[in-house]
Amino acid sequence: NGRQEERVRNFIKENPNNFVGALKQIPKKTLRMFVHSYQSKLWNECAQEYEKKGEKEDIPLIGFEIIGKDKVISSVIEREGISERDFIIKEIPDISSEGGMRRMYAQIMDLSIGELEEDRILIEFTLGKGSYATECVKALFENS
Repeated sequence: NGRQEERVRNFIKENPNNFVGALKQIPKKTLRMFVHSYQSKLWNECAQEYEKKGEKEDIPLIGFEIIGKDKVISSVIEREGISERDFIIKEIPDISSEGGMRRMYAQIMDLSIGELEEDRILIEFTLGKGSYATECVKALFENS
């Protein structure tokens, strides 16, 4: 939001090399969301590779506790120029992220699709933790 951005800019003006301090101007919940969004991007890249190969149902969410890197994970990490240790943020420990396992495919529960009204359709459903509604909606309408 604009106020957070302004606080960060003002902090950097007064403390030109204190980037950690600048990040601390942003709420931890928002910073955590940034980290999780990046992990999601990496996970999606891995999922695409596994899907091409017809492999895996459980895919690691890259973080500092990732175990057993394979070629796909190693290639994504190398391409990004990161390591698992980069998810340990000593200066702001609350946003460190261990990673974990996520299923490649989610089960959609309680699906309800309404009628088309003025170029809109109401879709309601439930997903398990770690699943993304945007990806499910995209999959529902992929071939239409």
